[in-house]
Amino acid sequence: MGVQQIVVLDSNDLVPHSITGSAPTLTTSRNIAFSGGDVTGTGAFNGSADTAIDLTIVANAIRTAMIGDLQVTTGKLPDDAVTAAKLASASVVPVSLSGLADNGTAGQYVITDGDGTWSYRTDNMYDINAMANKDADLATADEIPYYDSANSVHRTMTLTDLATYQASGTNSGIGNSGGLLKLDVSGLAEVTALNKADSFMIIDASDSNATKKKSLGHLATMFAGTGLTATDSVIAVNTTQNIGSITGQGSLGINSNTAITGNLTLTGDLTVSGKTITTTTETLEIADNLIHLNSDLGSNAGVDTGIVAERGTTGDNACLFWDHSKSAWATGTKDTVAFPETSVPLMLAKTKAGVPTDSDANVGDMIYDTTNNNMYIRTS
Repeated sequence: MGVQQIVVLDSNDLVPHSITGSAPTLTTSRNIAFSGGDVTGTGAFNGSADTAIDLTIVANAIRTAMIGDLQVTTGKLPDDAVTAAKLASASVVPVSLSGLADNGTAGQYVITDGDGTWSYRTDNMYDINAMANKDADLATADEIPYYDSANSVHRTMTLTDLATYQASGTNSGIGNSGGLLKLDVSGLAEVTALNKADSFMIIDASDSNATKKKSLGHLATMFAGTGLTATDSVIAVNTTQNIGSITGQGSLGINSNTAITGNLTLTGDLTVSGKTITTTTETLEIADNLIHLNSDLGSNAGVDTGIVAERGTTGDNACLFWDHSKSAWATGTKDTVAFPETSVPLMLAKTKAGVPTDSDANVGDMIYDTTNNNMYIRTS
């Protein structure tokens, strides 16, 4: 086998007896014995296999004080295991629970146990599920209450009456159909031409969301800033000015080379379709914890991948890469920016639950068996 266990000496420079699979035996077989207490028994042990010890519990060794509440149940005892002769007087106390019963009075029920009787009433309880919070299906004949201030009396009106009252204005576009208010813009007069004095409705958030009006001239002035001008409610862009931000655009095309002399901050993703990214920065800081190499490889055959470090005139470039031919991480040197043809696989330390096999590691790798707490090394 190419994987061999590493045997570590203990603090007394002795080889611990923990070599899984080889089953070495002791020169002299030994006995393990339990005696002098409530449990007795012996078993022979020489290390070649597991040993079994037959144990016997002496009479009167287990007492009721040693057993916790509900630790011994009928499911854990065979038939006739506990007899009356084995139980002390008054050691078992019966407790009964009669459950829920009719008290004989409408809406009253009782619960009785060994200590007394409790009654509770259900006739004054409401069915909450049957109570409706609102009418799911309003009808035009449904009524709502209101106070008639002219006659100082309370009255009711139907939804149709309310809609008719609200739609009583003329040329408003508001109509009443089946008790529902509708806004019909088809009959409204059309504005033939806009001018900066025309107004539109807005909700003023700075004034408790009050409804107000705003002219088109005010709108143009508000949006007019650096690079923007407003003349007769027309907003123009002066391209010779700096533009602070461009929002709402699906794409922005720049047809010529562009130089950014200040800092550039991107809050979205950055996609570069060119072949080479060149940076002359002294320090490259990356917040992500993952760098994905060969991201366009897809279903193609695997290739070498890793990092090449330039060493200048000191020597050939140093490479740390995954050697596809060896299926292992490797190191090497190359006089060009490429991976070397000859490399040395790295010896790695790995973990595995259970005894490892050759397929779990490369030659030189160490494997720690987390199940049995043993260390192995692949030697061939």
